[in-house]
Amino acid sequence: MGKEDSFLIEKKIDKEAPIIISKMAKEIKSCTEQDVAVALETIASTFAINIPDKIGLQQYFKLLLKYPSFLLNNCINDILKTFPYPRLPVPKEFMDRLEPPYVYHLKWLQDVTKSFYRLEIHKQKAYINRTKED
Repeated sequence: MGKEDSFLIEKKIDKEAPIIISKMAKEIKSCTEQDVAVALETIASTFAINIPDKIGLQQYFKLLLKYPSFLLNNCINDILKTFPYPRLPVPKEFMDRLEPPYVYHLKWLQDVTKSFYRLEIHKQKAYINRTKED
């Protein structure tokens, strides 16, 4: 078997990948207390119901802050579309809706990051091998 020199060391997407990964990492970062408060207020206002007191809100914050705001917004929309009676979901109901897509997105980001890292290692080895032969 002969040596194959058709592997291109640099491609345009390789330079854009770190930017894309960085943007995705920012998107999946945890939401803020304000994001959770707005989510609860949106549901409460739409359903014309009361929100929990300060102690209850702290529990919502403690349990929901790990999720990204884009998933929380999707969850709110789903709740508003599907709940047949006006009530505020308990934290577990939020978490049941948020956890699967959160795990999926996080794993995707980790897999893409690992793949890009492996590609960079491969490119460096290919470059070193080519320069040794010159």
